[in-house]
Amino acid sequence: QVPFTDSDSLTLTDLILTGGSFDLRQRQASLTSVTLRDGKLRASRLADGSLSPLKLLQPRTETDPAAASDKSATSDFAINIGQLNLEDFDLLLTDASLAKKPELKIDRLNLSLADLAYPESQQSPFKLAALMGQKGTVNLSGTLAHSPLRVQAQSQIKALALADFNDFLPEDVKVSLKDGKLYTNIAVKLSEQPETFSGSFAGRVTVNDFNLRDPLSSGELLTWESLNLDGIKGEIAPFKLAITEVALSNYLTNIQITPDGEVNLTSVRAAAPPETDDKADPAPVAGNDAVAATEQQAASEPPPEISIDAMTLQGGTVSFTDRSLPNIFSATMYQLGGRVTDLTSDEQMLADVDLRGELENHSPLTITGKLNPLSKDLYADLTIRFKDIDL
Repeated sequence: QVPFTDSDSLTLTDLILTGGSFDLRQRQASLTSVTLRDGKLRASRLADGSLSPLKLLQPRTETDPAAASDKSATSDFAINIGQLNLEDFDLLLTDASLAKKPELKIDRLNLSLADLAYPESQQSPFKLAALMGQKGTVNLSGTLAHSPLRVQAQSQIKALALADFNDFLPEDVKVSLKDGKLYTNIAVKLSEQPETFSGSFAGRVTVNDFNLRDPLSSGELLTWESLNLDGIKGEIAPFKLAITEVALSNYLTNIQITPDGEVNLTSVRAAAPPETDDKADPAPVAGNDAVAATEQQAASEPPPEISIDAMTLQGGTVSFTDRSLPNIFSATMYQLGGRVTDLTSDEQMLADVDLRGELENHSPLTITGKLNPLSKDLYADLTIRFKDIDL
């Protein structure tokens, strides 16, 4: 057992090294294989942002006499490992820097890496498989290299329970996930550049049995049976995203206005604390000008390129209640479905909207027109038609 802190440690049943060689004069070491079996790792991100396993490291200072007297001691030690295997690891990761101190539990982690080298950087094939939650599985395979970081991988996630990540939500977010299962099949290419990362991704994402709780009434805010995003393609920097089709089925949303005029959809985040009324001029804060300049530059930059060829809706129920009126008004639209085509962040492009449904008394309802919700400035020109409404 290797302790990091009072509560964090690494416990290992077997450590197997085979085919080793060591040359101190040439500063070289190699191993045919390294196997770590039946391990238990408990690690934390501490309140100061540091990682608990790094507590084992003692950085060498520039005034270290040993470093000053022997410059060769600072040269890189060449290491080569033919195969590195982690078998049956259980991980418990805690983020103590967040108020709720959320935990992430990963079971039966198996990882294999081949052709590892340091300081030389070369492509190393890898495979990773793990369990998350009761039924969630994660599988990764591909190649990676360090210095600079380069990753090419195929990832697959099945039945990952989104509700397990509620405690990772920011403190000012008042909604919570009751249910939701994530499925993905994504190919990723990532390359480290001097100041950023570049790369691409492609694949599909599915979220089933989604249930988001209302921040005001604690009831259901948004639910759906199935959400599929097919034909995903994108770039990381500058960010671009293209989706062939988004399909949403058997969905429900509850829109409510409180007696105070607050809308639940806009109450997802808690209101910021009021500013104090201080007559004295605030003291200047170093870096404010740089922050303001960065924010101004971000605001002036064009929005990321996003496009969705088609969005298909079916089996929708939209409930609306306004409690701010003298007499409470409520209405519900049923079987709301249809298509929205050619969604894009391009300011000059407008999506076509064609939705149909019915009201409580089976009165037909149609919503048609033009829409651009992805552009910097929202545009909507919609026509809503209904008849036989019970007044």
